[in-house]
Amino acid sequence: NYVSDMEKMALLQNNLVSRLSKVEKLLQVENASLETQKENLSNQLLEAEQIQKMMDVKKNLVLDSIERYLDKETEENCRKLLDMRVKILVDSEKGILKEACTSWRQTSN
Repeated sequence: NYVSDMEKMALLQNNLVSRLSKVEKLLQVENASLETQKENLSNQLLEAEQIQKMMDVKKNLVLDSIERYLDKETEENCRKLLDMRVKILVDSEKGILKEACTSWRQTSN
């Protein structure tokens, strides 16, 4: 009976060792899969960061282009406004001179 119990215990122990070995192999496979997933995600993150940098560069180029365009437009509009003011001043001066000439003619006659 004692020998029989010892044999049963040995069988149970072998069974447990076999099961633990299978579990260990499954865990190793799962760990390898997780490492692969981690590497893939790391590569995707690097790719996303590179794409983000390229998008930032393009955005900055577009913003610079828009800024240069607006600067040019602003400069043109300022010139036009200045030209209009000069024309108004010149026209105003012509009007004042005409009035002065007319007034002078009237007084000299």
